[in-house]
Amino acid sequence: MISKIEKQKIRKVIFNHLDGFSISAIINSFNKNKLTSFLRTNKTFDTNMLQKKFSFNVGYMNVALRLLSSQGLINQKIISDGKNISYHITKKGLHFFNYFDEYNFCIDYFLECDNNKLMFHKNINSKHYLLLEELLKLSKLHWGLDKNIKYNKEIISHLNGILISPIITSLAYNNLLNQNKLNYIVKTYDKFKIILKILSIEGWIDNEYNITKQGKYAFKIASAYGVTVSYLPTFIKTNELIFGNSEILKINTNIKKEIHVNRPLNVWASGGSHKTYFKYIDLIVLKIFNKPIEKQPIGIADMGCGDGTFILHLNELIKKTKRYKYIKEFPLKFIGADYNNEALKETDKNLKENFIDYTLIKADISNPNHFNKKVKELLNLNLNDFLNVRTFLDHNRVFSEPKNNFTNISESSCCFSSKGRWISNSMLESNLIEHFLKWKPYISKHGLILLELHSIDPKLCSMLIGRSLSIPYDATHGFSDQYILELDRFIECVKKSGLKIDFDNSFKFPNNESATISINYINQR
Repeated sequence: MISKIEKQKIRKVIFNHLDGFSISAIINSFNKNKLTSFLRTNKTFDTNMLQKKFSFNVGYMNVALRLLSSQGLINQKIISDGKNISYHITKKGLHFFNYFDEYNFCIDYFLECDNNKLMFHKNINSKHYLLLEELLKLSKLHWGLDKNIKYNKEIISHLNGILISPIITSLAYNNLLNQNKLNYIVKTYDKFKIILKILSIEGWIDNEYNITKQGKYAFKIASAYGVTVSYLPTFIKTNELIFGNSEILKINTNIKKEIHVNRPLNVWASGGSHKTYFKYIDLIVLKIFNKPIEKQPIGIADMGCGDGTFILHLNELIKKTKRYKYIKEFPLKFIGADYNNEALKETDKNLKENFIDYTLIKADISNPNHFNKKVKELLNLNLNDFLNVRTFLDHNRVFSEPKNNFTNISESSCCFSSKGRWISNSMLESNLIEHFLKWKPYISKHGLILLELHSIDPKLCSMLIGRSLSIPYDATHGFSDQYILELDRFIECVKKSGLKIDFDNSFKFPNNESATISINYINQR
């Protein structure tokens, strides 16, 4: 067993790894386009000044610079709702910019990882092996940096994170992070030893290829890497997104598959983290299904059902409620809705085995009217007859120009983009309000339980380095046109839509001003 303090240290290492992994492609892009040289010589600048010197897609540039602000390298000041943002380079930033060239290996490495499909246990080609060998040597030498100089430890941790994040994700995803399986692979594939040597950088593997006690804990929470690494296809295209074709990941490839994210990997990794929050959602669901039968919803509609894990969980939970005593007389209906056909197939496969009364519907979070229409067609019921639930989905709605301006000047510190085009914060908030207004008729009877992701102010984030995943969240979502907003602004948008949050049945994580995840029970009463 390891102590609570040791666990905190390991989590800090992982969070620093993911920070480095998330901003490395931005740094690489800035280096290529000579923006790094500009940053080294200009302590103060704004968006207008940059646009006179460089050609870029302002939406994604704002996202990139905000991420550097969250890392504490520059201070951001939003003027006129974000149309022109001013920046001041910090002392930490001046130091970091001198070592930006050290991050240049990231894209070549990312491409090799992507070409190997993160299946290192099956095949390490010669080119990839030589690259790993070279990077391992650099890492053992702390990338040529003096660890005793302020800020260098953070840079070293970033560079280690670029190297380690895809490797540990691959092993965890393929269920290989246990001693017996690692022993077998080491004996079978000689080249695989270099993978374990890389994990030994942080002391998680010893010289005999054994998992250390620190490694056991790190491997236990290794899925924490997965969501960020699943966006590897987006990080590879960061330079193009900022300085080139902003729609490079939106091109119709005629294969009708997402090309910005490894969705199976994302579902696996996010599924692990979602379970952490299920027990809090359970408290709300138990109250609803312990009400008098006539006041209970006819069932549960899960928008964005993924692989059906949440429905399976809720089905088991209902067995602990008053509803289960009357389940034959009042059977519980489940709706699994998703826009992704593969997700619906996975849900169908997983629910069939459990004798659940379910209906699957292809539906879009941005179009509840169509969703309700399909519910009527298939079940002769209204969506409002169900308790609606969803997890980490509202930020993934399709952005559309709001018809009304509900917010003149937003107090958000966020930066938003749609295909590289700048979106003002007030416009984004108006869009979110209209989104909730669309859903209002369908959640007025039994409400909506909503698990959502949030951003935090860059100044606050810069003080929480190693203790927050806000930077990876903002990177993956900012460059893929997903709209995470600070919790207080999110709550304000809910209120402006005429809906109410039941704060007795709401939770935030962590339970302070740095909350990046919330659970809210929203209704009209």
